Amino acid sequence: MEDIPFWYWLMVGCLFLVLEILVPGAVIMWFGFAALITGALYWAIPDMPLAAQIMTFAVASAASILGWRFYRSKVPEPESPDPTLNHRLEAFVGKESVLTKAIEHGKGRIQMGDGTWVVLGEDQPKGTRVRIVGLDGIQFQVEAVSRKQVKEELSPETE
Repeated sequence: MEDIPFWYWLMVGCLFLVLEILVPGAVIMWFGFAALITGALYWAIPDMPLAAQIMTFAVASAASILGWRFYRSKVPEPESPDPTLNHRLEAFVGKESVLTKAIEHGKGRIQMGDGTWVVLGEDQPKGTRVRIVGLDGIQFQVEAVSRKQVKEELSPETE
């Protein structure tokens, strides 16, 4: 079998690193680093047989992936300054709104932000001001803030 030049390993390593940019997951880059290490060793030891190159690549791949997993298990995730950033519904907990549809048999509707949402709670007439106290899947759990109905025109924000 013909000898593989060391720069093939370097090209494969660079290709893996470029692919990591396109494919999320932080996995392909470790194979890229392993290929770069294999290419550097092959450059330093030009008479390295193909079997040794493949073994170097396999060991370097496994070591880099396992090393990363070990590191990630020891280092905690940084806390987000906004824990509800990717949890849209959790951002509404604690806010108040007015029922746009009465809660009958435990279900009603409110408008929050740009959408209308199903709410769960004690039966209440339309126009009652409610506070969101929790979530049940994609439905809000609410409790009445006041029993009296809101008579004025509903604003677009709380409608």
